[in-house]
Amino acid sequence: MISYFPHPYKDETVYSLIARYSQHIGIKSRYQIHNELMGKTMVSIKREYISNMESLSKKLKPFSNDYTSEYFIRGHTTFPFAAPFRTRDEHETENKHFLHRRRDSLSEVPSKEHLYYCSYCLKEQFQKNGEGYWQRLFQTQGVFVCYKHVRALNVHETKIVKQELNKFEIPNPSLISVPEKNMDSVVLTKLAELTQNIDYFYNHSLDEVFIENITPKYLEYIKILGIAIPNSKMKKKLNGLLLSRFGDDVLNLLNSNPKNNNWIDSLFTSKRIYKMHPVRHVLLMITMAGSVKKFFEENPKFAPFGEGPWLCLNPLSNHYSEKVVKEIIINIHDGNRDFQADFICDCGYVYRLRYGEKDPLKVKYFSNRVMKKGHVWEAEFQKLIINGISMKDIAKKTQLSTPTIRKIINEGIDPIQNGLARKKRDNEGLRNQKTLKYRQLWKNLQRENPEFSRSQLSALNRAAFAWLHQYDKKWINANSPSSRIGFTTKKEEKFIQEDLALLKKLKQLDKEWQILEQNAGKIIRKSPTALTRNISGGNKLKSKSEKFPLTTSFISTIEESTVDFQKRKLDRALKDFFMEKIVSKHKLTEKAGVRRSLKREAELYAEELVKIHNTYLQK
Repeated sequence: MISYFPHPYKDETVYSLIARYSQHIGIKSRYQIHNELMGKTMVSIKREYISNMESLSKKLKPFSNDYTSEYFIRGHTTFPFAAPFRTRDEHETENKHFLHRRRDSLSEVPSKEHLYYCSYCLKEQFQKNGEGYWQRLFQTQGVFVCYKHVRALNVHETKIVKQELNKFEIPNPSLISVPEKNMDSVVLTKLAELTQNIDYFYNHSLDEVFIENITPKYLEYIKILGIAIPNSKMKKKLNGLLLSRFGDDVLNLLNSNPKNNNWIDSLFTSKRIYKMHPVRHVLLMITMAGSVKKFFEENPKFAPFGEGPWLCLNPLSNHYSEKVVKEIIINIHDGNRDFQADFICDCGYVYRLRYGEKDPLKVKYFSNRVMKKGHVWEAEFQKLIINGISMKDIAKKTQLSTPTIRKIINEGIDPIQNGLARKKRDNEGLRNQKTLKYRQLWKNLQRENPEFSRSQLSALNRAAFAWLHQYDKKWINANSPSSRIGFTTKKEEKFIQEDLALLKKLKQLDKEWQILEQNAGKIIRKSPTALTRNISGGNKLKSKSEKFPLTTSFISTIEESTVDFQKRKLDRALKDFFMEKIVSKHKLTEKAGVRRSLKREAELYAEELVKIHNTYLQK
């Protein structure tokens, strides 16, 4: 049982807290401290995180009931920065400790292996408390500047991740006089803004925010910014906004320059967006909303045609030119691929405006924008005809030309809808012809391959099967081999159970991959072979992969390409051997063990990595 523990400072890292405990009681041995506080000598140490915090909280319970593992995780680790970007399922099922480690292990943004501090903040700490401590904001990936003093952070010599020293380090007064690195004023200002936005996560509760809440907001902002269309140019426009907002130097420092990395693609892929690094989310939020605060606290809606209600321009209604329209449907124009909207009134009258048009009274040739005249217009028009009103007076009352009135009388109430109906009939005729053609192809396939199953036949002509399945489903079901959907033999049930069991093991292995690499003492590529080799029963996937579709599919989502693996080896070699040294591409690739097998994309990455690293050291 321990008899003393220092009171935590606001936003002090857990590492710093234990380092102060070590100094205050005069025990320097890291392993002795581990054993006293966590009950074990081997504990995972990081800049802002220490594992086995449940044991720590139990040891500290006599000092305060507030000292729970939850208290330390939320108040003294960088977990709050990662938490909003998890899925709702992760929140409900994943252990917060492990989630935090997994997020921090992402190598998308350069990791921090040393301790970082602001000499100005440190001076204030010594003046106020008589001692210094390590702040979690400065240990956060992507933070290189103190936004309060607009100064570049200093890097302490201790390489905390490697745990090279058998002791805990706390700031000493001599660090106050260490000058910070020179940094371009524009870059400094932008990085200070980034830091301030990251700090928002540590000062606001975002417990009910999940990636499912964030994604729709991104899409809404994309529309508001006017870059949603055409879809083919959306990513390019977003890349342009990001570069304009932060510039090459800042984005290169964060390994997030879209010129070199297509990470923005993750924004439009549901399986990848939740893995996107939090720093990159912050870059997007600032670019789109101006700040993280505005992104989370404001809810702007895309309203290219203003706020309703809108005007109804049905000249035969009793509410003509009044703002009574409450419903609009926004869609995309087939020709120019821009936004347009149909304004739908309860009287049945429907008119259309295009993007940029907000006042229908100012639209030239407005009659061409009337999509439907509606039941009120039709009834009133019939009354005018029955009552024998002159053609000239009808034209004046309906605001249509006399030839148009004659056309309506001859062709029907709604020429536009009549035209659409004709187009629909023509399309149906073409569709019927195509359906008959594919029916004959399907019959020929069956006659030529009488032993084939439905899936085997569809593989021979996927276009025919897809068309018939969509437009002639009843016929394709009646004229195909019996489907095996719903028919499961005992043998198949066994494979399903094995598939689920292997999938569970594989997911666990994926979570513990970093531990596997630590135990092996080297980086291991997440190849299908390595993945299956490290789970019991994985050898079955080699010969019967088709029997395990869930597991096989999951492997395809997490396997690591050769290029990505080489990039990871380059990152690790730079961190392990050249963090404070000028390095050449030859030395880096040689140390990473990839020089002779280097892929072209990885070679370009190595060149850029060396360039950014050396430039940063020479400043």
